[in-house]
Amino acid sequence: MTRLSDTIEKLREHMVPDWSEPRSQAVLNQIHRRKAQARRKRVAFSGLAMAGAVAAAIFVVQSPDPNFRSIAPAYPSSSATSEVVAIAPTHYPAAKTLLLADHSTVEVSAGSDLAVRENTPKRVAIDLPRGGANFDVVPDASRSFVVHAGKVSVSVLGTMFQVRHQKSGILVAVTHGRVQVTHGNRVHFVSTGEGVLFTQDGSAVPTSGAAQAPEAQAIDSSEGNRGRTKSRKSTNRPSTTSPSWRALTKAGEYEAAYDKLQMQRASLDMSDPAILLDAADAARFSGHPTDAVQFLDELMSRSRQSPMAPLAAFTLGRVCLEQLGQPQRAAEAFALAYSLSPHGSLAQDALAREVEALSKGGRDQEAFERAQVYLQRYPEGRRLRAVRMYGGLP
Repeated sequence: MTRLSDTIEKLREHMVPDWSEPRSQAVLNQIHRRKAQARRKRVAFSGLAMAGAVAAAIFVVQSPDPNFRSIAPAYPSSSATSEVVAIAPTHYPAAKTLLLADHSTVEVSAGSDLAVRENTPKRVAIDLPRGGANFDVVPDASRSFVVHAGKVSVSVLGTMFQVRHQKSGILVAVTHGRVQVTHGNRVHFVSTGEGVLFTQDGSAVPTSGAAQAPEAQAIDSSEGNRGRTKSRKSTNRPSTTSPSWRALTKAGEYEAAYDKLQMQRASLDMSDPAILLDAADAARFSGHPTDAVQFLDELMSRSRQSPMAPLAAFTLGRVCLEQLGQPQRAAEAFALAYSLSPHGSLAQDALAREVEALSKGGRDQEAFERAQVYLQRYPEGRRLRAVRMYGGLP
């Protein structure tokens, strides 16, 4: 027996436990994932039992904010076509934020009617027969996202924009990105900082926001004129024979846009936040992050009260963290984006990225504290796993 004990002790000295911190985190993440799946199944089952439906999957995420609602209407069965599902619009007497299955958000204004008619991995279709809403759409080239408001249809891949019913027509305004608007037999494009009022008589009238852009385009899709592009000149900009740097930026030709921007830099209107945001995009996407920071800093110093300021601060954080390797400054920028709009569509992401930047900058205690704030406000948030990891939460 003594010999066996000695042998066991010798073997124990050479044994290395196959366990590590990454493995612990992986097991913990798996547990959280399974709990979330079980919770979603319980909620879906009770919803189906009450409604008497058979082939639907409904996912509801709890939130401490009574004005927040997560929604994913029934997916069509495997045999169904991609036709739009007929769903009666819901009336929202108070403002409400909806979270769709792909994590896009819809901020519905008080007094609005809205229905999510289709919500599949390939297509999202929303009806807005009355009122208005702000949309923050997650980019996904494989999925179409369409908003129907009266005679206007707005299509987008990923951007921030708003659609509102007014007495004189439907207003479409873009905070960041670009949308395609179908109005009658014409297709219009509305880009960052622009707004267009689509009237009942078929006209498309640029608003004060649209006048800031150097040019806007409308494509006549009627028979005999299909594909012909007409330029509508801005009221305060001279026409040009070649695309402006802003037009090139919105078309995704960032290097050409940056080259033209450099030639016109001295004449830029630095008081216009939309111009500064476009200039930052041209710079950062063409590989000039330092210039992008200068434009974003200029915007924040001049127009901190602008609706574009939270987006500018968030973009500044991304550039500093992802392109310049400056986590300290990135954390400050993300914190600013959160403070400027704590209930906006960027708030959750800004707080999560702040935790990440604090952790990467070696400020572990602050990362832990901000992670706790995230957990309190977004207990089922879409960035919960990353926040737990960077914040050191169990």
